[in-house]
Amino acid sequence: MRARSPAAVARLDAVRDGGGAAVRADEAEKDETVPDEALKDEGSAVPVMAAVIAVICIIAIVVTAWGGGLVRVSHARSAADLAALAAAQVDRHHRALGASPALALEHGCNAARDVATANGASLDSCVRAPGYSVLVEVSVAGPRGMPTATAASRAGPRI
Repeated sequence: MRARSPAAVARLDAVRDGGGAAVRADEAEKDETVPDEALKDEGSAVPVMAAVIAVICIIAIVVTAWGGGLVRVSHARSAADLAALAAAQVDRHHRALGASPALALEHGCNAARDVATANGASLDSCVRAPGYSVLVEVSVAGPRGMPTATAASRAGPRI
């Protein structure tokens, strides 16, 4: 059943009564008149809610990108630590077998490159640090438009 306004109900009553309620119908229409000022506010919450939703979406995107950056930095640090440990172990092993320090470092750096690649990073540098320790630097590329995370780590005997 369709909902009817009080004015429409009063007109129907006037028709049923044979015109006796016509005065009541006219009075009901006058009472139900809505001023134009009240109609101007309808729908004004839509732009405000659209702006609020847009701000929330922007905040969510920024927080997600920031969290992704933190994950990449942690990933780079872990890959650097593992690569440095691998380089130091292979370097120490080759020096124990009598290889020259340069050749031992080359084998260690190859091991570091393999470990970094296996962990989703790329080896940027691998050098001998003081005291036969090995210093490596790796990087983890971010998605397009995001910065690359880099980390360095040292492993080997302490002096």
